[in-house]
Amino acid sequence: MTEEGKNTFTIEYERGMIKEFEKRILAEGACKAFLPMGFVSAGEADTAHYDCSGYQPIANYEFKNSKNIVDLLEKCVFSLIDSASYLLNPKKLELNTGTVFYSDSRKEVKLAYVPKQTPSEKVTHAFKELLNHMESNVRGKESSGYLKATAAYIEYSNGSLFDVVNYLGELRQEIHACG
Repeated sequence: MTEEGKNTFTIEYERGMIKEFEKRILAEGACKAFLPMGFVSAGEADTAHYDCSGYQPIANYEFKNSKNIVDLLEKCVFSLIDSASYLLNPKKLELNTGTVFYSDSRKEVKLAYVPKQTPSEKVTHAFKELLNHMESNVRGKESSGYLKATAAYIEYSNGSLFDVVNYLGELRQEIHACG
């Protein structure tokens, strides 16, 4: 997606993959879960310009401890919940380590609204894809175990994003107790 140190990137996609009302919400910055965006239309394609100033894709991070991973995951889930409240369907998002951005200074997560060719069946399945992508950036068996446990929970619980938040809260308590 973006190279370390760059503060913008551009993606071209097929016209209609992002609806006009979605473009308006994203261009106005109404939903704070997403990076600021601008759009240009030409022919049969649309181009989205993303401003990631102050943020880096999580692909650029090496996650060293379980607490940081659980915090990041929780922030991602809250961003997905926030997006749904603006009628931006999180099942349509490409969620991976290149489309989730983090700011060390703000301790915030922002998503790049990159439309998927084929939407996920459920939003929790889209989140599970992110978990699978994150495994390559994680160091340590414990941290990797928390990612795998969260993915397994999503697979077998058939729960909502709110259920995932509750599960992550239980993991946070476990991490705190083990200290």
